Amino acid sequence: MKLFESILLTAIVIAVSVSLIGCHEDIVSIKKMAISRCSEIHSISKEAVKSIMNNEEVPNDYEIKCWLSCVLKTLGMLKDGKIMWETCRNITKYGFSEEDKAKVDKITEICQAEVPQEEKDECQLAYSAAVCKMNNWKKLGLPKGNWEE
Repeated sequence: MKLFESILLTAIVIAVSVSLIGCHEDIVSIKKMAISRCSEIHSISKEAVKSIMNNEEVPNDYEIKCWLSCVLKTLGMLKDGKIMWETCRNITKYGFSEEDKAKVDKITEICQAEVPQEEKDECQLAYSAAVCKMNNWKKLGLPKGNWEE
């Protein structure tokens, strides 16, 4: 009986691991789709996309701000003029170690407190959230991305 339980438990762990890997790949695919779609709507250079996605810099340009708003809306991170912080946290955490997930949690808490929720311009709101995330990303020592698209 113990052998059966051990085999069953191993099978469940493998199934869950494969499911989580698929989930991470789905998140990456959805991000790529959102970026592609919003890049068709808003004129933004590939260099700017790479800089933003690799957590290097968010250029202070209104078209880029609106591109960010489009991406956040497409990903469900911005709805009805409000940042959906829990969605941001959950999407951002995929693929990170437990230690780095805790840092993402900290960034979310900081930015939720610092980003002005009363901002009516969704482009500016998205930009403020992205800048806050990026500044704290660097302060907490999270790795740069490896976006190449």
